[in-house]
Amino acid sequence: GLGYYADQGSSLDASDGVENFEPIPTCIRELKIKKTTSTPLIEPGENVEFSITVTNHKESTATNVVVTDELPAGLTFSGASNGGTFSNGMVTWNLGNMPSGDVKTLTYTAKTLPNVGSNRYFIDPMDTDQDWFSLDIDGNNEFFTLQNAVVKSGTHAWLATSKPTETEFSLETVLSFTVTGTQPVMRVWTNYNTENGVDAGIVEIRKGLDPTWEQFPDDRVFRNPYPRKVDYQTFAIPFISGFSGNSNGWIQSYFDLSDYLGEEVTIRFHFGTNQDQNLGADGAFYVDEIDVMDMLNYDTEACVTDDDGVTACARAPERGVIVQPGTVVDTDEPGAFSLPMQVQPNPAYDMLHITLGREASGDVRVQLVGADGRTALSRVLNGVSAGQILTLDVQQVPAGIYVLQVESAAGNGVKKVVIR
Repeated sequence: GLGYYADQGSSLDASDGVENFEPIPTCIRELKIKKTTSTPLIEPGENVEFSITVTNHKESTATNVVVTDELPAGLTFSGASNGGTFSNGMVTWNLGNMPSGDVKTLTYTAKTLPNVGSNRYFIDPMDTDQDWFSLDIDGNNEFFTLQNAVVKSGTHAWLATSKPTETEFSLETVLSFTVTGTQPVMRVWTNYNTENGVDAGIVEIRKGLDPTWEQFPDDRVFRNPYPRKVDYQTFAIPFISGFSGNSNGWIQSYFDLSDYLGEEVTIRFHFGTNQDQNLGADGAFYVDEIDVMDMLNYDTEACVTDDDGVTACARAPERGVIVQPGTVVDTDEPGAFSLPMQVQPNPAYDMLHITLGREASGDVRVQLVGADGRTALSRVLNGVSAGQILTLDVQQVPAGIYVLQVESAAGNGVKKVVIR
């Protein structure tokens, strides 16, 4: 689309253009508001900043203009520009009259709670081929390969080569996870430079043992989404979008999993190319590190009104401010041999997610012990990586207070947990 904000990108690169369908802003004669944030991704305890731009594109003066924005729960107000005040959970600006064409930019900052972040309950750095395998879908003998030349995190990442021939292949895993939480989100790192709109990678999901793979709809990829439509001939699927063109480095995309709440799911990466007469250098599509979390974010709606009864509202894009998962904290058991670990949520209702602060090789014993000394749940695992998430299904565990014990050669950890 050749809208007002369309951008061709580099004149030397045919794959980095950005389409847009918006008209010239001044053609829409109304009082407008836009909300953004300069802190879209933060660590727990960091400050957040929101910016609100009010523009009068009406032909007349807007009188008695008032802007309000509800402070998201969990934030502590720090300050506001342009005389903004805070009362009863609301930040307010009384801007008076705004002549036609006038623009006001307002900002406010707030403090987040320390040690309160998103709850991550699945992570895979994708550093080995132990849990991942590639399938040749169309018989052209092309596969994803594990390599260490281009990596986002850890030691390795997976590569699909974009060649000028017709290919279709996938990267699949034996791993699955149950979607839980109030805002379940999956994050994936990709890095690609492929033939624009033709050679593309997509992410697919399926439930349990269902053989049917489903592509994530465009509106479910809400941060760093699929940048463009993909030609029908690539996957023989109509009206789909994908990771195609030039990402200009690593990007982390966010997938909304709420449609699969309560389901055990598996994901895969699906890559396809077309027959091309351009025999230039091969393109590439890299994938690295997946995690799944119950997302904590700060996202409220700012509104503007005037004496004409006009009301316009806006939210910051891409779900506002997202808080990274909290860091692993020390165990309740003191001593040099203690094993740092994080346990979330606590209290727990159905699933208990345990993250260890350092690698534990050999047998790792995890037990949930009741107040009467009886073991309610026990698991033994063979080797656990630092940051790896262990999930216990506690739906059949009676409500009460328990002690979670983790024993390993790397140390022992103890945490008090509540099951409801």
